[in-house]
Amino acid sequence: MMPDEILRVENLTVRYRSADSKRKTHELNAAGDTGKAEAQNTAAGDAGNTGKAGTQTAAIGDTGKTEAQATAAGDAGKTEVQATAAGDTDRAEAGIRNVSFSLKRGELCGIIGESGGGKSTLLSAIMGLLQEKRGGGAANAGSAAEVTGKIIYNGREIQSAGKAEWKNLRFKEIGLVFQNQDERLNPALTVGEQIAEVLRKEITDTTLLEQELAAVLHSVGLEPSVKDRYPHELSGGMRQRVFIAMAICLHPPLLLIDEPTTALDPASKQQILQLLQRLHREYGTAMLIVSHDLEVIETLTDNLMVLLHGYIIEKGKTQNILEEAKHPYTAALLQSSTYLNPWKDLWGIKEAEERQNCPFYERCTQKSSECLSYTPYLPPECSEGCACAKNGIQTILSVRNISKTFDTGKEKTIAVKDCSLRVRHGEIVALLGKSGSGKTTVLHIIAGLLKKDAGSIVFNGTAIEKNDLLARDHALQIVEQDAFSSMNTALTVREIIAEPSVIRYHKSAAAFKDTVMKYTKLCGLSADEAMLNKRARELSGGQRQKTAIARALSMQPVLLLADEINAMLDDSSKVNIMRLLKQLQYELGFSMLLVTHDIDLVKKVADYVYRMDAGRIVEEGSITKVFGKEN
Repeated sequence: MMPDEILRVENLTVRYRSADSKRKTHELNAAGDTGKAEAQNTAAGDAGNTGKAGTQTAAIGDTGKTEAQATAAGDAGKTEVQATAAGDTDRAEAGIRNVSFSLKRGELCGIIGESGGGKSTLLSAIMGLLQEKRGGGAANAGSAAEVTGKIIYNGREIQSAGKAEWKNLRFKEIGLVFQNQDERLNPALTVGEQIAEVLRKEITDTTLLEQELAAVLHSVGLEPSVKDRYPHELSGGMRQRVFIAMAICLHPPLLLIDEPTTALDPASKQQILQLLQRLHREYGTAMLIVSHDLEVIETLTDNLMVLLHGYIIEKGKTQNILEEAKHPYTAALLQSSTYLNPWKDLWGIKEAEERQNCPFYERCTQKSSECLSYTPYLPPECSEGCACAKNGIQTILSVRNISKTFDTGKEKTIAVKDCSLRVRHGEIVALLGKSGSGKTTVLHIIAGLLKKDAGSIVFNGTAIEKNDLLARDHALQIVEQDAFSSMNTALTVREIIAEPSVIRYHKSAAAFKDTVMKYTKLCGLSADEAMLNKRARELSGGQRQKTAIARALSMQPVLLLADEINAMLDDSSKVNIMRLLKQLQYELGFSMLLVTHDIDLVKKVADYVYRMDAGRIVEEGSITKVFGKEN
């Protein structure tokens, strides 16, 4: 453990008991309070020392009260098992798998991931709530979960600590801010009584205790009179402040925070965020913050970890990850955020039962056979990295310093000057600029329709000297601005869609009947004989564009070049075409380089944008970086 580390976790695995695991999981799904009640009983410890807590036993000091609530905050027996219970795989019995990381003194680190990913289980394990024994015998005997690996706090291993040691650690050394729910507090006790139980770990004098209680309430922005209220008499924001007060009243060097703003209104949320920021400034407290709210993560944290099915799959600086995620899962998670994508139509992450070692394999569009033998792992020393067999999202296209000058004999026109751009797997990248800025020229150079004067093009890791990408399988295709002029008007819809395959494989259109039918339907065209036998001149503008898209996708490209594809359509057709294209991209997983002058369209569909002016790239970044988050 390094001198500046306050916490180090090595190969931490939480595995729930396999006996009757399916039955127990079904019970937890059907009756969500089961796992929580077991967790509370597990952590109750010396619950017999107090009669006030009743069935909601807890464990602060010798009373057994708040630690039970801390266990409930983790919901270790409930939420994390529910999400990992499908099938007979080893992962179905695991809450977290080989988790390793380190936290420096005063560091602010966030943890994100979908519900059921292992976030709350991790906090509960660090707090020692999953390791509590409910009976005698060996460590973990009779406990709800088997915990292996190391948890090292301030240089000493605490994973196997006994009850007495944990009583000294909890809230003195490690505090936990509970997720904001009524059941986390004892309804039979006033707020003051519950905070006082924590304070009694260090203060026995009644007068001093009252003074410190008033000071703690003041520090979290609560009036002294709040101490006489019961939990049900508090608003959501006030209740969250009580949780924070209980966690910080003994000034622990490490604070574990579980969803601090859940169910709060925007004003209360901002107050809680400001409170946590002030506490960090005043006390230098290290914080490990779990949240699904990316505004909370961006506001409070400097570093970030991403959990998926119990694995840490990405680590790094918070701003770096939010700006450009490396792991395909992280990118999909961020693209589902309304905070980061205020203009987009959001699609969410596909649901699938994961059966392989990689917890994102079934849903990943860049997966290959090498992924089947890969198990995600990032060592504790790794501060920035991605646990992916392909080292993260692959770059499909890399264009470096390309230039193009048109010479008419009378004058020379510099159309493109020293332009560089990149498209990653599954991204929609926009090339934005006014007419005449050089956008289409760049696109045609990439497609091989124009020769570049200088620069390089790398496609799927291979430098392209003779650009024949349009003629290759699973490479790139282009959809032009004027679909009509890009078609042979003597051909039928059936022949137009089959045309690339006919040229590539030297067979008749009849040989590609199934391909034509598949992509006709995918692109929203009627697959009946009447439509398939129409010629290009008989089609509406929207139908022509759908036919052009079907023709391009019939070659199953990994990159689609789209040049102002809705510029010649009416507003309704524009919306329909872009919705169709986005849906196809979501389902098929291809990348897209979209040339447009429409800023609203870019905000709506793109993940990354390059802005062109007078033949040069003048600005680039994510949509939020270029346009901000304002609606």
